Parts: sequence; C-alpha cells; structure tokens
Amino acid sequence: MLEDDVRFVAADAVLRDDEDARWGAFRSTQSDAWEDLLIEDKTVVKLRSKVLDSDEAILCVFAHEMHESNAIRRLFAESPDGTVPGARLIYLTEPGRKNLHDQAWDEGDKLVYRLQRELGGKS
Repeated sequence: MLEDDVRFVAADAVLRDDEDARWGAFRSTQSDAWEDLLIEDKTVVKLRSKVLDSDEAILCVFAHEMHESNAIRRLFAESPDGTVPGARLIYLTEPGRKNLHDQAWDEGDKLVYRLQRELGGKS
C-alpha cells in the first residue's frame, strides 16, 4: 500500500551504481524514531530515473520500497519506546541476507508476474 507520507523522487546522483532506489539513512551506532527518517514529514524514496521508463520496473521498485518501509514502520509502532536500533534496520534492508530486503523483491516480482499474466491474457 502506498502511504500518504511517501514521496518518490528521481535522484540518480545520490544512488550507488548497484541501487535502483533507496530511502532512510540508518546508522548502526544509534537508534532512530520513525520521525528521524522523514524529510518534511515524508518518507523520501530516491529513485534511479530509468526505473520510470518501464511499467514493470515502476511496479517492482515501488512495491519493493513500500513493502520494506511499511514493515519497518510497523517495527517502530511496535517498539515500546518508539525507536529501533540502526544496526537492526541495516540488517533488515541489506541485500543478500534472506531478510526483509529479499522479501520485498519477492513481493515486487510477484506483482510484475501478475501484471504480465494479466496483460498476456488480454492480447
């Protein structure tokens, strides 16, 4: 689900070569509150502009980022003091750990597969 407090912006210059999108600025040495991750009361997801060239890429990347941010939003809501250690957030969102990040790709891929099936069935 796309929340009202999320903004997607093209920001190629700030992304690493291996990133299509990124949000948050987690530091392993501190704990953050959800509000610490917001810019002007919004979660800002920085996108590689080429993502916007393909419906499948848009669907997959947006679904991925929303799956991650919604799950992390729930972690903050469930935390007794409203904070989550940065090291935990990094662990959850780092590639290649069979973690939330990988689950988010699975969700994005599932939606793309569904879109392709639906479009293929209409041809």
